[in-house]
Amino acid sequence: MRTSIQEIRTRGSKRKCGLKPDAWLSSKHRISATWTRDRPDLFTPNGPGRNIARTFTGVLDRYNVTYFTFGSAWSSETRFGWNRVDNTRRDRYFDVADPTKSEANLGGRRAPAVTALGFSVSGEDNFIGNAPSWNLEQKLTRQLGKHSLKWGGILSRRAFGIGNVGSPLFTYNTEQDLIENTPVAAQFSFGFRPWVGRQFDFGLFLQDDWRISRKLVLNLGLRYDFFDNMTAEGLNGGPPHFANASFTNFANFTLGAFRPFDNAYDRDSFSMGPRFGFAYNPDGAAKTVIRGGVGFMHAPVNTSIFEQTAINSLDQPFRIDLSRAEVQRIGIRFPAYNEDVLPLIRAGTAAPAYQLVDPKIHTPYAINFTLGVEHALSSNLMLETAFVGTRGVKFILPRIYNQADSITGIRPNPALGQSRYWDNSDSSIFVSWQTSLRKRYSKHLSGALHYTWGKTMTYLYGDLTYAVPTFIQDFFDVRANRGRPPQDIQHAVTGSFVYDVPVFGNAGRLVAHTLGGWQASGVVRAQTGNPLTITQASGRVFGRPDLIDFNSAVMNQGLQYLNPAAFARVPVSAMTGQQIRAGSTGNGALVGPGFWNLDFSLGKNFRVTERVHFQFRADMLNAFNHANLNVVETNIVNARFGRITGATDPRFIQFHLRLAF
Repeated sequence: MRTSIQEIRTRGSKRKCGLKPDAWLSSKHRISATWTRDRPDLFTPNGPGRNIARTFTGVLDRYNVTYFTFGSAWSSETRFGWNRVDNTRRDRYFDVADPTKSEANLGGRRAPAVTALGFSVSGEDNFIGNAPSWNLEQKLTRQLGKHSLKWGGILSRRAFGIGNVGSPLFTYNTEQDLIENTPVAAQFSFGFRPWVGRQFDFGLFLQDDWRISRKLVLNLGLRYDFFDNMTAEGLNGGPPHFANASFTNFANFTLGAFRPFDNAYDRDSFSMGPRFGFAYNPDGAAKTVIRGGVGFMHAPVNTSIFEQTAINSLDQPFRIDLSRAEVQRIGIRFPAYNEDVLPLIRAGTAAPAYQLVDPKIHTPYAINFTLGVEHALSSNLMLETAFVGTRGVKFILPRIYNQADSITGIRPNPALGQSRYWDNSDSSIFVSWQTSLRKRYSKHLSGALHYTWGKTMTYLYGDLTYAVPTFIQDFFDVRANRGRPPQDIQHAVTGSFVYDVPVFGNAGRLVAHTLGGWQASGVVRAQTGNPLTITQASGRVFGRPDLIDFNSAVMNQGLQYLNPAAFARVPVSAMTGQQIRAGSTGNGALVGPGFWNLDFSLGKNFRVTERVHFQFRADMLNAFNHANLNVVETNIVNARFGRITGATDPRFIQFHLRLAF
């Protein structure tokens, strides 16, 4: 028998079009609009084997209209935007169904997936959409002596919709477990019917740019935001609805009564954001300017955290995760299907689990602050340097609650399963020093050079985006997870230039038009690597190993980037299949490979007639065809642990032709 594995390459396409009409209705009234339609799709590998792949199909429609009018000392700007994005994600593995019995509902009898020995397959059908959003903004500006006043507001309706169902997933720690069909954990995703959640938000602001003197300008502002809570219902009304409750006792995760479906969590009706800034010109000659400021900026709770909170009914949770002890007690073995396990929940044999959001959750906010100096070195050269920082407060953090004890396998609350819990436990601090040197066009050349040193510390990801609880080892010890988030970059250099090639510029008319007039431009980037967090897959979610030799942890020898000998696996309990304790490797403790790249472009304009121009341009992305190694296997259980498994794209050349008339 011959076995072969065919490599699956990522490929995709876009079918995009748009219109941008713009018209002056009169000398003081202007209207512009944008319409965009995009139909992207993507096909990407999602595991070993020729048929283990994932497809993405998308639908995007966006409309924007702006109306602008002005007078001698005032102006008004009105904007309206409407946006709809539908995305379908489907794994090929999900298409494999039980050949012996038909399913009653979608996903009821799809082939179970397996995670073992460093490889994994999965099967899921996920749709996000059916939820268009819109916003209406109004801004007015009035000049009153030394004061430039701006005020206005925004009204928006945000929406989020999803439908999801997945295949069962069995996890095995060792080859012997796999041979004996003794899973260390099992997951069953019963899913939910498509639903849409909606909420209304509005905000008001007032700002005054006050020119105290020719040397000093103050910026004073205040913003108020009202953020409603989101409610969910099925496409035709009724369920799914949000099922949310609070814990009356966190020690044993005692769950209180479920809140009403239309009030799953408290709205945040009072968010104030003061702002202050200044610009000071000490010499009065506009050669040197000192700028600084601080501002509070609130953001609504990211609706994606409710992705798995809606359920069809209380006796059909979205998903349950079973420990080794629970799998053995119930007698579940591969293959078992969603339709086999759901009756066990309804009968009380298996415990339900619900993804929960802290009912008192607050909107997160950031405090931005900066202090810098700008100085004109010459008539065409400027230097800017500044300290820039951000303090993130009440950011959203997910954790896994009610995990089984690593030794006994017993949960703090045996009547409840484990799932995600979202609250405001995350926070962040970002500090940086940013310096730029800019050259205005002279002697055929313009360009800029930027350098940033920065560092971010968080408990998880430290931003406002959707996140999964990837690195939280202990529900009750969030502080032990403090470290650098995956997106943090400590050193970054970016340079750009545009050069008008002077060759043949002074030649005869024919030669100058054909061989002269070329323009070269480019962007060069270099940066240090992103933080790496080392993991140890086991029956306990998101475990980490011990780091025993920090100084030799990074080898960077060929494709072997990490040194396996610098780490030690945390012992795994034979009874539960879980690590017996948390690993000592810190969150984001190591740094991955660095990056550098040059994108280069060469172009020329040909004048056909006085009003007709023809442009040719050649772009070379990654002009030197440099391979930036950028993916490191960080799971210590994987046989490829520490090896580099990916790189950035090779050189790509594209040509553009443009006719303007």
